Amino acid sequence: MKKNNSVIFIALIVLLITLTSGIYRHDRPIERHLALANQERFNCVGQVLNLTDNKWKSGGSFVLIDSVTILSAAHCFIGEIKKDTIVNYQGQKYKTYVVKGRHKREPSEFRFMLMNTILMATSIIFHPNYLKNGTCDIALIKLEKPLFGIDMVSINNLPNEIKDTVIGVGFGASGPANKIELVSTYQIKMAGKNIIDSIGGSILNGQSSMLFADFDSPDNLENCNKIGDSKPLDLEYSIGAGDSGGPLFSNKNGQLILTGIAVYAPKTVSNLLKNGYYCELNGWTRLSAFYSWIESNK
Repeated sequence: MKKNNSVIFIALIVLLITLTSGIYRHDRPIERHLALANQERFNCVGQVLNLTDNKWKSGGSFVLIDSVTILSAAHCFIGEIKKDTIVNYQGQKYKTYVVKGRHKREPSEFRFMLMNTILMATSIIFHPNYLKNGTCDIALIKLEKPLFGIDMVSINNLPNEIKDTVIGVGFGASGPANKIELVSTYQIKMAGKNIIDSIGGSILNGQSSMLFADFDSPDNLENCNKIGDSKPLDLEYSIGAGDSGGPLFSNKNGQLILTGIAVYAPKTVSNLLKNGYYCELNGWTRLSAFYSWIESNK
């Protein structure tokens, strides 16, 4: 990959993005991922729109869990106070920003698009730990009016996710993993698969609060595998900018179960330049650890 200034600049910007549709294997056609996402069982997955500079822009993903409640990532509903700064990388200077402060945004600043229907919210409920220390990145949003006619999925309440084959669905950035210049937010619904390799994160009521998987390469890149099996799934993917709040599903005894909520896939400049989007970890909020909180706030 050519290491010119424009690529480095793109990498730096990606590194600093906090919202995290699907980055897919370069040897698999995008049409297969689109077909997976558009299966009827995933009609419960929608797109968050936020009001920025007087325009409605993509701001993440969500899943409908009952007729008046949706589940997403808390950070999708946080405003940031930014300050311009200069980053030095390999002797070059680049203009970017640092976050100096954060605040809760109002429900009126968001719209929720599901099956070509625009929904409004009356309240956004953050997990209290997120507001205290940034952990437990999850939010419940109460809709202004109930929505019927869409099948709901059950939420996983058993901490037995390790080695599960899972499907992530969301809106936002997508593209082949080895071509970072082609990865962009195309406003399409994407889905892909991975395997839960590990659990971790902060402890909540005696349970780890995060699920993790890495994005393995079909080309056996050196030192690429981080955790679990190094062989990628047929439709292996990684969450990307715009997937935050999107659901992660597993199949338990033939039943589709809601297992996680996408929160991040941190990128590093060095890995982007060397391996593209391969070889990085993905993180989802582990819903089995939050089952009681979700049920008590629905």
